[in-house]
Amino acid sequence: MNALADHIFAKHHHYVHMVKEEKVLFPHIVNMAKALRIGTAIPRAPFGTIANSIQTMEAEHESAGNGLEVIRQLSDDFHATN
Repeated sequence: MNALADHIFAKHHHYVHMVKEEKVLFPHIVNMAKALRIGTAIPRAPFGTIANSIQTMEAEHESAGNGLEVIRQLSDDFHATN
């Protein structure tokens, strides 16, 4: 049962991460680039600094990579069992 709960939590965490990137961080970066291109004021980020947000995203990517490494090790380099 713990494995199922862990899986559900991981799926939810992945979804939240994707929403943060796709709906908040990436659009803000696009808006910053547009402001620079047309010479207007750069909009204030609704979530703090870009550097902090990117650092958080990178840490989450690293964590996901570590999880995949565990799966790789447990599955004998992603080989299916017979």
